[in-house]
Amino acid sequence: MHKLQEIVPANGQWTDKMKIDAVAFIKAEEKNLRKALLNVLETVAPSIYKEVDEAVVGLTDELSLAIGNDEHKLEHPKTYERLIYTPINSTKGTVVKALFKYSG
Repeated sequence: MHKLQEIVPANGQWTDKMKIDAVAFIKAEEKNLRKALLNVLETVAPSIYKEVDEAVVGLTDELSLAIGNDEHKLEHPKTYERLIYTPINSTKGTVVKALFKYSG
């Protein structure tokens, strides 16, 4: 997901195609995470799966909304950090915390 920064136009001029591509990238990354981790968790630890799944879906929604909102100036480092970087890291923390709770 951190590659998302490479997609943000430096001049802040998003085209509709750029937004569509960015949201598609976010959804593709969610799909990759599902294949790599969530599908296994669903079988092994359903309660942990639910917690992690909610966090990942929430992150996908949050990032998609940030990309889609023309009022956000994601080319500015502080705005990018607040709306993209921080939610990604927060979700990573939620996932790691959930995995460490597992004792099966």
